[in-house]
Amino acid sequence: MKHLFSLFVAAFATGIAFAFHSPQEPEERLFAKSEGQWVEITGQQLGTDYHCVSSSQVCTARFENDVPIEEEMIPESRVNGAYTPAP
Repeated sequence: MKHLFSLFVAAFATGIAFAFHSPQEPEERLFAKSEGQWVEITGQQLGTDYHCVSSSQVCTARFENDVPIEEEMIPESRVNGAYTPAP
């Protein structure tokens, strides 16, 4: 009976652990406009890995379906400036 109770407790604890563990959302791809071409810079940090120097052009953005097509740009992800990789 003790073994059955221990097995129940272990199974219950495992179930609780899985119930509260939410899988991470995949990171959306980030693109920068460099010399007229979109280049992927996912994982890079603004101010550390690159800068967006004052300009009205698009520096970085995310896109619907992770495909860098101007018409599919996610407006709230747009950052204006001239993309400049950090030295």
